[in-house]
Amino acid sequence: MAQTDDDASLQLATQSLLIKDPKVLIADDVDMAAKLLGSFVRRLGFRFITTSLDGEQALHAFTLVHPHLVFLDIEMPRMDGLEVLRRMREQDPHALAPHGRRTFITMVSAHSTLNHIQEAVKSGADGFLVKPYTNQKLAGIVKKFYERWQKKNGVLV
Repeated sequence: MAQTDDDASLQLATQSLLIKDPKVLIADDVDMAAKLLGSFVRRLGFRFITTSLDGEQALHAFTLVHPHLVFLDIEMPRMDGLEVLRRMREQDPHALAPHGRRTFITMVSAHSTLNHIQEAVKSGADGFLVKPYTNQKLAGIVKKFYERWQKKNGVLV
């Protein structure tokens, strides 16, 4: 894929912020979907990307990796994404830190019912992506992530 202006501006933002290796967790039971999303965020300069193929793996990875940015599919085996989201919010190590920032969690779904969106927002989601999504939509989520974290104090820890 060719690099877009959005990709380039996000890479510049990544390099210009005082960032210490932000970590990404991608949870999707469709391996190809997780790989495509991982490829996109890697192009934006993220180096530490963890993937999980079900809800229980995602929650376990969350507690081990302490990601800054999460992309969480709603429909996954062993534990659905909405339940994983609720548990992540209860355990969020970043929310408990002195600076009070919390992990930026974006829900991803091919079935974007109003109920799913409302439940995701109520449970603490920061964003929502509908499959199939475009690189521009993903870039918008990443930009929102950086803006939120930069606003807190300009550095990711």
